[in-house]
Amino acid sequence: MHPPLTPEKKEGMRELRDLQTPSFPRLAKIAGCHVTTVREIAARENWPKLHVPRGTVMRVARVKDLQEEAAGRERAELLAAMDGAADEPVELPPGDIGALVVQEMRAMLAVARHTGTIDKSRADALWSVIRVAERVGKLQPELGHEEEMRSDDELAEILARVDERIVELARDYAERLVAGQADAQGG
Repeated sequence: MHPPLTPEKKEGMRELRDLQTPSFPRLAKIAGCHVTTVREIAARENWPKLHVPRGTVMRVARVKDLQEEAAGRERAELLAAMDGAADEPVELPPGDIGALVVQEMRAMLAVARHTGTIDKSRADALWSVIRVAERVGKLQPELGHEEEMRSDDELAEILARVDERIVELARDYAERLVAGQADAQGG
């Protein structure tokens, strides 16, 4: 059975777990010895000097975290290379959000082919753009609908004029028929 931990040892362990700098006093707390003993061991075994500037926070990282960070940097570099001048505005005809969405999808797929993963935040952002575009499209009167209404009105006017002309021709023909019958009867 292990001897019970002293409050100093527990405190030193908690401090290291909270990612505080592993200083000689903290190591001495955990080891349950005097700080000079830890310093002597470090000097004798030639421990590397640990320089952590004041106010900085240590970070424990797993190998997987480091690999994910490296992959993220690779993706960012690839995107920057693919975009070319990423800061330059993309020239699209007004209202052509579809072309922008397709362009972004192609860029995402190119990155996915290279890295083997899809950037979820980028895909979510693209999906949000698509949903906003749908909503805006529903709010705006359809451009083609106005043209249809105008062409329907024009068609109605044309048909009304055709009807008037048919009636005029029918009356004229009827008058000629009546006049022809009158000539035939009177003559």
